[in-house]
Amino acid sequence: MAKPANRSDAERRLRQALRLARVLQVLQCIGGTGRWDAHSLATEMECSVRTIHRVLHTLMLAGIPVRYDAASKAYRLPPNFAFPGLRFTKTLSEPEGNIPRRQ
Repeated sequence: MAKPANRSDAERRLRQALRLARVLQVLQCIGGTGRWDAHSLATEMECSVRTIHRVLHTLMLAGIPVRYDAASKAYRLPPNFAFPGLRFTKTLSEPEGNIPRRQ
């Protein structure tokens, strides 16, 4: 599949946002109830099975412990898995240097 030579910044940002949305949707599915194999995730997300495998790989690279449960033939998160809380420090919550704060 050939990529367009000149994509605008807006088009690139939109594609990145759609990719992130798909990753979060897959994470929500496998973290919830139900049996989610690659085919059912692809059907739910309206994409290819290959794309689902890319998304699962992205989650694994991000440190999310995605596992394939052979007994139920589905992707799962461990039952005791919880995302660590985000802790903002003063240096992270305030702008650095001359970066203007949006109003």
